[in-house]
Amino acid sequence: MRGGTTMTRWSLVLMLACAFAALAQPESRETEAKRRFELAARLYAQGNKQQALDEFERVRALVERPAVLLNLVIVHAELGHAQAAVTLADQLLAMKTSLDEKRLERVRTIRAEQRAKLGEVRLTAPVAGVELTLDGKPLGLSPLAGPVLAMAGNLVLAARAPKFEPLYQQVTVPPGGAIDVALELTPTNLNAGAIRVRCDLPGADLFVDGQRVGTTPDVVKVMVLPGTRTISARREGYRSAEKSVVLREGGEVEVELVPVVDESATSFAEVSVKASEEQVTATADGQRLGLLGSSALKLPPGPHLLTFERGGFYPVKRALSLSPNASEHLELVFEPTPELRAELTSSVGWHRLLGWVGVGIGAAGAAGSAAYTFGYLASTRATVLAEYNSLNEQADRRMGCFLDSAGCQGAIMNAQAQLRQVDSLYAVGVAGFVVSGLALTGGLILLFTTPDLGRYDRQPSNGDFLQQLGLAPLPGGGFAFAASGQF
Repeated sequence: MRGGTTMTRWSLVLMLACAFAALAQPESRETEAKRRFELAARLYAQGNKQQALDEFERVRALVERPAVLLNLVIVHAELGHAQAAVTLADQLLAMKTSLDEKRLERVRTIRAEQRAKLGEVRLTAPVAGVELTLDGKPLGLSPLAGPVLAMAGNLVLAARAPKFEPLYQQVTVPPGGAIDVALELTPTNLNAGAIRVRCDLPGADLFVDGQRVGTTPDVVKVMVLPGTRTISARREGYRSAEKSVVLREGGEVEVELVPVVDESATSFAEVSVKASEEQVTATADGQRLGLLGSSALKLPPGPHLLTFERGGFYPVKRALSLSPNASEHLELVFEPTPELRAELTSSVGWHRLLGWVGVGIGAAGAAGSAAYTFGYLASTRATVLAEYNSLNEQADRRMGCFLDSAGCQGAIMNAQAQLRQVDSLYAVGVAGFVVSGLALTGGLILLFTTPDLGRYDRQPSNGDFLQQLGLAPLPGGGFAFAASGQF
């Protein structure tokens, strides 16, 4: 018997250990992908497209699904990332997917629209192994496999190779067209060094010794020959930021440039902000602006990256391109972090439970107190008071009870005692009615102040946008469902 008890105890311990071990296991890639995908869909619906893009990229790193690529194509296109949208569209259209023809046709349309914003750059270099970048984006080593797609406009082509001077060349890429660029490199015996540039202001032109080498925020590393170099960041509406550095052969230095707003500028834009939460702090281009107030943000024209933060919520980012003297309006919906969402969910449950309990108890107590106090006790008091007045009248007129051997005094005192008792119960009843009313009011307040999680759970209205992960293509053809369902 004792042995059986011991085995039962050990079995219980083993079961508990297995349960705790199961709880300690990290979530699977599929589960994490589903959770992040749903978060990305909510962020997109809230207008937080940059954060949605970041989450979709994290999902893509976990699982490669057509639904992820489709949404990435849509978000990249809406954010103005034409090159990324075209590349992902080509990848999606080459896959075997379960997407319906309507959505595939929409992908083709988006691709065509974004491709029209791009141009081709056909590069040739005098030697192989030249490291090439275009506006800070790596292209690879020469010779390239084919033409390079690039956003139309004035760009900086950078080339670096051992035993050659670093080259920075301005190129103008036509939308929908193509250009040929033949690089001419100058031999040198010096080893180039690197200047790492930190500049949070987007759209600023970077110059080294007066030569434009790129535009922020794309260019983060500039290769130049050793010596004393002057690097500057310039943008209209800002005072130029400039620093001189001494670069050793093959060395590397880091420079932070912080252009300051030129208050004497004649043109500014205004951005008014309406946020779903209070106590929101704003940051513009890396510069903290403080708490949001009723007044609009005043910013120079051009591109800006605005970041809004509130404790317990994911930061909200907005990339804007402001015209001179323009007025923009932003509506921000903050997405709670998983920890705050859990707290809010728990708070919703308690608000509803205690609210309905308060309403139930208050309503029942108020009804009972009203019936007892203003019904039964009021009627009883009226009867006793009538008896008391009648006895006093008989005593005054020397009739009725006055003629009885016991007289009226005893009966009058008894009636007075009954009146006092009824009045005491009446006070208790009124107090009970008030308390019940307070409980009812408190319950209604709890119900009306229940946190509204629905305002954070908007759904995308874009019919092309997918809110669930699709089917995963199998290597041998066909499709498979994920373990946790079709997502």
